[in-house]
Order: sequence, then C-alpha cells, then structure tokens
Amino acid sequence: MGSENKNMNENSFLVVSTEVLPEVFPKVLEVKRLLACGEEKSSASACKKVGISRSAYYKYKDAIFEYGTSASDEVATVKARLQDSAGVLSSFIGAISRVGGNVLSVNQSLPQDGAAD
Repeated sequence: MGSENKNMNENSFLVVSTEVLPEVFPKVLEVKRLLACGEEKSSASACKKVGISRSAYYKYKDAIFEYGTSASDEVATVKARLQDSAGVLSSFIGAISRVGGNVLSVNQSLPQDGAAD
C-alpha cells in the first residue's frame, strides 16, 4: 500500500465526470472561459456572474482544465514554404480557418530567396 499512496501524492491527473464534482469546479472553468473569450474583463466580474468567490477561483484556477473529448479535436503540424510577400501567410491561415481548422502557433524562419518556412 505504500507505493500506491506515493503515486497519488505525486502531481497526477484524473478524468472525472462533472456530475460527481463539487459545483465550484465547473464554475471555475466557466470563469476561465469568460475571461479567455473576453466576455468578462476581470476575474471579479466573471466570478460574480457565475456565483463563486474570487478566492475559490484563485484556489483552483491553475489546477482545473477542461478535457476535450470531441473526436474532431485533432492536432496536425503543417510545414509550408511560402512566398515572402505581404498577405501570403494571412491567406494561408485564412484557408485553414475556412475549412474549420484553428492555428495554435506559427513558427516562421527568416526569408531567403524570396520565401520563408
């Protein structure tokens, strides 16, 4: 039993249905969503809107994350060599967006010979 307790004391993660969690946890997620999308400008206003204290929010905000279970949540790494002209990268990202994709990050090299990776 000693090794079982040691594993649970380490920083581990669990997937748990919100149905069995205290009401505060989904509310913390809602505050984080309101702040991230700009619907609320401050944690105080977001906490008031969902009905939790700021202290509860700050206690749990760095430990609670929503788990994406959608089968469409796939991640791909795309490498492209694009012409070094105004608007080309924007058009490329726009094409990804038009087919329902989201760009998580862009790493761009310095242009050489009129193109950049």
